[in-house]
Amino acid sequence: MFEIFAMVGWVIVGILLLYLWADVREIKRDLKNCRRDMVRNSLGGRTSENYPGFSEEQYWKEARQEETEPAQRKEEKLPPKKSASLKPGEEQVLREILAEFLN
Repeated sequence: MFEIFAMVGWVIVGILLLYLWADVREIKRDLKNCRRDMVRNSLGGRTSENYPGFSEEQYWKEARQEETEPAQRKEEKLPPKKSASLKPGEEQVLREILAEFLN
């Protein structure tokens, strides 16, 4: 009789450990996604024009204007470039690489 209760107890402990392990894996996956989203939002917000640290300072506005003016002059001198399209095989490889990188 004692052996039966001991066996049932070990089975219950094993099931509880499996549930705990599944929960830990799920929490780990959620934290990974959360961390990825935080990094994306952090980088996206700081590089946008709406970020006050970059848009309000006069020094940065002048530096940005100086950078764009020579680039506009160069663009006027160069003939327009044709956009290169990818072959279907190359596009598929690129999509697979991006999907693997984002996962």
